[in-house]
Amino acid sequence: MKLNSVTRCKRLLSLVLAGTMMLTAFTGCGSDKKDKASKDKKTEIATPIEAEPVDPYPNGVDVSLIMVGDLLMHERVQLSGQLSDGTYSYDHMFEHVKDDVQAADCAIINNEVIYGGNDLGIQGYPNFSARDEVADAVANAGFDVVLHASNHTMDWGVNAIEHCMSYWESAHPEVEVLGIHPSPADASEIYIYEKGGFKIAMLNYTYGLNGFILPDEDHYMIDMLDEDNKNKIAYDIRRAKDMADAVVVFPHWGTEYNLGVDDFQKDWAQFFADEGVDLVLGDHPHVVEPVEWITGKNGNQMLCYYSMGNFISTQETAEPMLGLMAKVTLHKDKSGAVSISSYAVEPLVTHRVVAEKAMTTYRLRDYTPALAAENSITEYDDRWSIEFMQNLCSEVFGDLYTGGTGTAGSADSGATEEGLGESTETGADDSQNGDGTD
Repeated sequence: MKLNSVTRCKRLLSLVLAGTMMLTAFTGCGSDKKDKASKDKKTEIATPIEAEPVDPYPNGVDVSLIMVGDLLMHERVQLSGQLSDGTYSYDHMFEHVKDDVQAADCAIINNEVIYGGNDLGIQGYPNFSARDEVADAVANAGFDVVLHASNHTMDWGVNAIEHCMSYWESAHPEVEVLGIHPSPADASEIYIYEKGGFKIAMLNYTYGLNGFILPDEDHYMIDMLDEDNKNKIAYDIRRAKDMADAVVVFPHWGTEYNLGVDDFQKDWAQFFADEGVDLVLGDHPHVVEPVEWITGKNGNQMLCYYSMGNFISTQETAEPMLGLMAKVTLHKDKSGAVSISSYAVEPLVTHRVVAEKAMTTYRLRDYTPALAAENSITEYDDRWSIEFMQNLCSEVFGDLYTGGTGTAGSADSGATEEGLGESTETGADDSQNGDGTD
């Protein structure tokens, strides 16, 4: 049977349509697989490669310490902070050294006097009490640790000590207070400074309290440096060594106005070295004293700065106008071994000018003849001059002053054990012929 042209066309069209449908079905399946594969790829999350942690201390950890000496707040020093509007500010005392203070990892100052409360007012020699604004200035300057164990801590009794501790805690909790304690529990604690896992324990003691005696129920309030407490001090040091990598002791000791070292200091320094202390930074004599290395019974090498002298005062002879900023860098290497990698002396001079915001302290190297001409110490001691201060540094510190920074075990302080004029034994007064007349 023959098919007509119409029939042939219909069949041909049917075949074309069927082929198109099959092709569409085929390509549709391929598209689904492609979409699925694409979705699968999108859900695959590459596992990130974790970077190796960067050691911030690849060569070990360095801790830079600085310490300045006695903040001896004679009446005229305190009055320098009394402003014309009736308020008080003492930031001027630290204006010319605060860069050094703030650059150090840990900065320490000896607070020779107690902050007994503003109601008590300004009290000078012989029983000192400073206004709370002095503590504000210490904190503003950048000091991290204040030492309060001194022969003047009990000048105004337990209540004044309690106010002092309370003010530090409420106004400046970031500052660590050593040497005095609000409770037996606090007295049993040891302060540890830490940087990068390098732990340094710090202890502060005073030889005496100018004849004052703590009540039995308050015996824990002040850390004492005497034979009765020797076993306790040894125990403190051994605990500190267990808790930390290094131990620093701040003793309030020595003979006032003595440029050398007395037997009390020698005996205790050797005791500290024998117990494994790494560094001693002393205060109290109101003049600078030698720096030397001491070997302990087990071979321990301990660096000892016997006295920082005064940071500021209105004493009336030339020698107490020279103070010291000790600069020490302790190093802990990757094995855990600790050493003193560098140490230096930065001499300071009190700018004794009795006027509002004028009483202050400079680095000796920054002190100019023009400033020296303003210093009222020349009214009391005509020996005083910049050259006198420089010669005194050379006498006491030797090459450590003329040669700059010392290295472990190599410094020769060059000092003698000769006293300064007539010096009294440990426990003498702080008047140097009187704040009352100045």
